[in-house]
Amino acid sequence: MFIVTLQLKSSHGFCVVMLLLLLTVPSVRNLSIMQNVNSTTAHTAAAIRDIVLEYYVRHSQDFMLTVHMKSRHALNLASDLLSQLLPHLSAIKVQIETINTTIRSTYNRKHNLILIDDVEALRELNPAKWTKDYDFVELYLLYILQNKSLTVRNNNLIDVFNYFWHNSITHNVYSCRSVSVKILNKYNGTWINDLHKVQNIFPAKLLNLNNCTLRIALWHTPPYLSYFPNKTGMERIDHFEGELIKVIAKKLNFSLEFVVPPNDERRGLIFDNGTTTGAIKLLKTHVADISLGCFRLTLERAKILTPALPYHQTTQVYSILLSNRAYTSLEILSFPFDELTWSCICLILLVMFFTTTFIQYSFHKYKSRRTMLGNIKTNSKFIDIFATSMLENIKTNSKFIDIFAVFIGSSIKKAPRANFARCLFFFWCIYGLTLRTAYQSLLYKLLETDLYRSPPRCIIDLLADKYKLVMLKTTFDSVKKETYIEKGLIDVIIQHSTDDLNPFNYLVLERNIPLAAVSPLDFLALYESIHRKHETFYVLPEIIFSQQITMYFKKHSYLTDRFDKILLQLRSQGLINYWAQKSFLQTMFRKHKNAIVKPINLSHVSV
Repeated sequence: MFIVTLQLKSSHGFCVVMLLLLLTVPSVRNLSIMQNVNSTTAHTAAAIRDIVLEYYVRHSQDFMLTVHMKSRHALNLASDLLSQLLPHLSAIKVQIETINTTIRSTYNRKHNLILIDDVEALRELNPAKWTKDYDFVELYLLYILQNKSLTVRNNNLIDVFNYFWHNSITHNVYSCRSVSVKILNKYNGTWINDLHKVQNIFPAKLLNLNNCTLRIALWHTPPYLSYFPNKTGMERIDHFEGELIKVIAKKLNFSLEFVVPPNDERRGLIFDNGTTTGAIKLLKTHVADISLGCFRLTLERAKILTPALPYHQTTQVYSILLSNRAYTSLEILSFPFDELTWSCICLILLVMFFTTTFIQYSFHKYKSRRTMLGNIKTNSKFIDIFATSMLENIKTNSKFIDIFAVFIGSSIKKAPRANFARCLFFFWCIYGLTLRTAYQSLLYKLLETDLYRSPPRCIIDLLADKYKLVMLKTTFDSVKKETYIEKGLIDVIIQHSTDDLNPFNYLVLERNIPLAAVSPLDFLALYESIHRKHETFYVLPEIIFSQQITMYFKKHSYLTDRFDKILLQLRSQGLINYWAQKSFLQTMFRKHKNAIVKPINLSHVSV
């Protein structure tokens, strides 16, 4: 009868096996083993009790106890053991199950005690099956009852190790799976080394992977990651996430093997029927261990993969093509005044036209005509109401042309003689000068700044201007809960592509259609840089949401916990921000300006 305490942070976490003989296991991770030489049921129960109280009670309110014995004799021994053990575990809740009871996946499997009589019973019990879809780390205390020789026991231990390794390593690198047993403590009524002082029964592992190879699924996706394959076998990665994974590999001492998703699928897609493509499929099928390359942290991906802690943040934004907002020549000429002001100006000119015409043909025999027109002696009968004609003594049938000439600032050669006419002429000149000055200044301001209409500021403006949204399928999955998108109030064009720059290319090709791209801000900056088009796009001030960038592992990966600790260290040291600033280009697209040139209206010129 023996107990093995081996620790494996694997697809089912840490495992401790208590054994009758203390051995050592050199491996990718140290496996801790404890033995009781004079094994009795009382001693075994006391040893298990001490470990449970020392390590389980401190971190949990309950633990799972699973029993599966192939022989009747071992089952009787297990019953005797439990009868002596359970009365001493009143400080923690114990959930008991057997192979014949309903075994279910639950978060309560973080702390486990498993009683078996041989390795075949462990395989039938298959504890990894019930935790493989979770991301938490488990602790296992495995207790094996048998009466076989020591040699047989060692063979059993190797089989136990192989079971846990099989559920830990994602690809077949057998050289990194060699194990040997290391003595941590002994129990013979008392512990040789005090449990409070001895190294933790569940010590931290994965401190050194001994240059084992981890497969990285990646692709060329600057500015996050640049991948340069070489026909001679020398491959190189660069940019932000390339520097990150190289530093982690150096800290944990593992080598890198790069795997590129086939058919340029990159991150891949998750379809409604459960099938996957790209890097997601490579991780799910254990072809790759890690994948990175601007991988967004999303709920859909986290359901089938295990994400690391996010280490970078960008924003999801709306962007439009500025050429769609360009003014026409007529709009530029009419920009300085709004519609009401232009209407009033036109109305005044029409009134002047009809008034002059009426006076010329209806009051030519009366003194009122001379009073209003002034004592002008000319063959034209009526040259000007407020000013002389542009050319003196020129006959013209259109008196309105003369009025309009003074309004637009033409020079005059002779002023009216009558005082009242001169007064009207003066006010008409001041009125024309005020409007011309305002018009010219605002037109100059427009030409100096930009030639684009005021762009939309939010999705409501996009909806009002009848814009359509263009985005990738992966982007749609992350924004589909937005109110206007979820309710179908705005049209959406979904592209089933893996090219992150495809929405911007689509906007350029369909420039005559009001379209808005939905994409991370960093990719828009990259597009502007590649095509060298300064201020081609306008980014709406409204931010959809901030998105987290991370790397992914296969579900319930043994690497996650150690990677998270290193990422936290690098973030606290500022190295991740430093690499990001080096890799990300300065944004070249137009940002929202607080000062916007607005047309003048009547309230601005009123006295």
